[in-house]
Amino acid sequence: MINTSSVMGNKRFAYLIVLTFIADSILLIAVQINSARNTKELIKNNNILLHELSSSNHLREIDRDILGVESRIRASIATNDTTHLNGVDQKIDEVENFLDSLSKDNADATEDKLIKRLGKLAMDKKIVKEKLLHRFHSIGDMDDQTSIANPRARKISNEITDITAKIYKSRRLQMADLSRKNAEMGNKAKMYDISLLALLVLSGSIIGYHIIRQFRRQHLLIKELDVSEKKASVAAQTKENFLANMSHEIRTPLSGILGFTNLLQKRPLDETSKEFVSSIQRSGENLMAIIND
Repeated sequence: MINTSSVMGNKRFAYLIVLTFIADSILLIAVQINSARNTKELIKNNNILLHELSSSNHLREIDRDILGVESRIRASIATNDTTHLNGVDQKIDEVENFLDSLSKDNADATEDKLIKRLGKLAMDKKIVKEKLLHRFHSIGDMDDQTSIANPRARKISNEITDITAKIYKSRRLQMADLSRKNAEMGNKAKMYDISLLALLVLSGSIIGYHIIRQFRRQHLLIKELDVSEKKASVAAQTKENFLANMSHEIRTPLSGILGFTNLLQKRPLDETSKEFVSSIQRSGENLMAIIND
C-alpha cells in the first residue's frame, strides 16, 4: 500500500513540475511581449514628443522670421534700399514649407485653420515685397509711406503673433497630454510586469513547497522502510531460532524412536507387529527428513 501511494505521488509530482514549467514559460513570454509592446509604444510617444517640441521651437522662429520680414520691408521703404529685401523669399519659403508639414500631419481642424491663415499672412508679406520691387523698378524708389503708416500692416503683425501663440499653446497642451499618457502607460506596464513577476514568484514558491514536501515524504517512507526491514529481520531471526530449537527438541526423541524401531526389527515378530514397526520407522524417517530440511 505504501509503495502504490508513493508511485502515484511521484507521478502527480512529475505532472506538477511539467505544468508549472509550462505555466512559468507562458508567463515569462507574456512579460517579454508586454514589455516589448510597451517599450515600442513609449518610444513612439517619445518621438512624437520630440517632434512636437521641435515644432514648438520652430513656431517661435516663424513668428520671429515673419516679423523680421516685416522689419526688412519697413527698412527698405525707409532707406529706399533693396538690399534689405535680400533673403525675404527664402525666409517666406522656409515658413511655407514648415507650415505645410504641420498641416499635413495635423488632425485638429481648428489648428489646421490657424496654420493655413498663418501661411496666407506670410504670403501677403511676399506680395508686399514684390510690389515694392515692382515700384522700385518702375519709378526708381520705394518711398511708399502708406505701407509704413498703414494700420492694417500693424494689425497683420499682431495677428501673426496671436496665431503663433495659439498654435504654440495647442501644441503645448498636446505635449502635456502625451506626457500624461506616457506616464500612465509606464505605470500600467510597471504594474502589469510586477503582477506577472509576482505570479512567477508565487508559482515558484508553490513548486518549492511541493518539492520540500515530496522530499520529506520520501524521507518518511525511507524511515518506514528501514523500520520494516529491521522488524522483518528480527522476525526472521526469531523464526530461525525457534525452528532451530524445535528441530533440536524434536530430533532427540525422534532419534530414540527410530533407534528402538531398529532394535524391534531385529527381534522375532509376527507379521502384524512387523508391519506396525515398519510403518513407525517410515513415518519417523519422513519426519526426520522434514526436520533436517
